[in-house]
Amino acid sequence: MEDDDAGRDALRAWLAAHHFRASAFDSAERFLDEADLTVAGCIITDFRMPGLSGIDLQVELSRRKSILPVIMVSGYADVPVAVRAMRQGAVTLLEKPYDNSELLDAIDEALQRNANVRVQLENTTQVKERVARLSDTQRQVMHLLVAGQANKSVANQLGIGLRTVERHRQQILQTMEVDSLPELA
Repeated sequence: MEDDDAGRDALRAWLAAHHFRASAFDSAERFLDEADLTVAGCIITDFRMPGLSGIDLQVELSRRKSILPVIMVSGYADVPVAVRAMRQGAVTLLEKPYDNSELLDAIDEALQRNANVRVQLENTTQVKERVARLSDTQRQVMHLLVAGQANKSVANQLGIGLRTVERHRQQILQTMEVDSLPELA
């Protein structure tokens, strides 16, 4: 986001020349109203803008649970500005005029962060789906086994037979798509 029309158009053209698909917005409010926060990518925003500042945008993105990383740029960067941006999770703060190679490096880092978070979220979703397929008893058995309880102890705590625990253990490993308790943990 850049409130300066010429600067916004120049950045969009530069990004396109480097094979990035970019949308440009003149304000954080417009971005929040129109942008799809679920797409893969990153955000490049100016620190000072009319309306919501770059920091305000980061706070709102966090409130909306967006995983889009932010690259902050500013013509007025100082240590307090940089600290505020980084505390809110910015990849970096680049001082205008910034070197294009610095921006490319920041974009690469931001896109890698975004990809890593997406993989983690997908893995978490898959694990939650597998856990949901377990019966209540299997979930109890799993929690006790992962906590380090022996099969016999699990059987005693739950008031079920040892063979039942062993059968549940095998079904849990199969449902969770793991080969061992350490992998499950």
